[in-house]
This record gives sequence, C-alpha cells and structure tokens, in this order.
Amino acid sequence: MMMSNHSYLRIFENEGHSVVFEQKYDGDVRNTYFRVEETKDGKDKQTSLMTMEGGYLYMDKLIEQGYVGYN
Repeated sequence: MMMSNHSYLRIFENEGHSVVFEQKYDGDVRNTYFRVEETKDGKDKQTSLMTMEGGYLYMDKLIEQGYVGYN
C-alpha cells in the first residue's frame, strides 16, 4: 500500500521564539517522526528530529510555558 508523503504542521510562538513541528513519513506510517525547527528573534535557526512521543511532550511543555499554537 502506497501512502502519500504529506505533512502536518504545528507552530508555537512566544516572545520572539517560534517552534515549528512538521510531521514526516519515512515511507511507512511506523516510521513517522517530527522535524522541529526553532528560531529565536528571527535568527539562530536550529533543526532537529524527534520521535512522535517526544514531539507531543515538547508541545505540551510549550503550552504550559504560555506559547500560542497554530495549525
């Protein structure tokens, strides 16, 4: 079965810090992960990969810290 290679995006922002979560599929739904891009004050961009569980835990932590999330 062939799956589409679409992405789910979620963006969090707070005081010049933005975190973008992009869900990625590596050919199989079992190999799903987040590509996470963090930017502080429009510069100093960092990119990392996270497991789905780790990504959702990080999103929860950002919400607890007052970040506003967008889809």
